[in-house]
Amino acid sequence: MRRWDRLLDRYIEEYRARGVSSQSVAYTEARLIRWGRWLKARRPRVAIERIDPEMITRYIANCSSFRAKATCTRR
Repeated sequence: MRRWDRLLDRYIEEYRARGVSSQSVAYTEARLIRWGRWLKARRPRVAIERIDPEMITRYIANCSSFRAKATCTRR
């Protein structure tokens, strides 16, 4: 997925050129790198054009921790 890496580099350059704070750029870059690593680990490899909402949902579920209402209430 070299295309992903090139796309990420171009996006971050444009994002930085907009004058956004360096912390925001670093945070966004880290999140996109993490998303790219997750995509690259999928087998069979997924083309950028074939990323669908279901795949995005699976990524969010994979890197999030969901708690039951009873667990949150107890705390």
